Amino acid sequence: MVRDPDPALDLRPAEAVDAPALAGLHVAARAAGGIPTPYADHEVLAWVRGWLADAEAGTDVSSQAAWVAEDDDGIVGYARWTPTWLDDLYVRPDRWRHGVGTALLGLVQAHLRDGFGLYVFAANARARAFYARHGLAEVARHPAEVNPERLEQVELAWPPTAPDGVRGPAVGGT
Repeated sequence: MVRDPDPALDLRPAEAVDAPALAGLHVAARAAGGIPTPYADHEVLAWVRGWLADAEAGTDVSSQAAWVAEDDDGIVGYARWTPTWLDDLYVRPDRWRHGVGTALLGLVQAHLRDGFGLYVFAANARARAFYARHGLAEVARHPAEVNPERLEQVELAWPPTAPDGVRGPAVGGT
């Protein structure tokens, strides 16, 4: 059962100073979920710093956003998205099933009211169940050969269908 988010949970835009915490959280969440990270820790940190710089540059504020969830223990989750795609949503493993992911996904849904797509690894049953509970639907599968992790991916969409029965937003990778 998913508990309500902690009332002390704050959501805010990510900042450059958050990069080490976000990189560490990213690696820890993937490891705890059994998803390999094919990059060294310093490469993950450089990658996070790059997208944080892009998000903070503000060349087109609507092109990319990155937000964190934090409480008295620090950053406990983050989400990063574009106008049509949820690129990342990670929660610190000790905070799984505490409402952090639900709060972050709700934030993304509020910002992307017309819908969005995302990829999740087929082997990540926990994440797939989470997204299914929140109304995302599978729209395609992609072979393991197309990503560095060499794992099959499932493409999801929210909302899965519009009221007229037409599938949700046009989705595509970033």
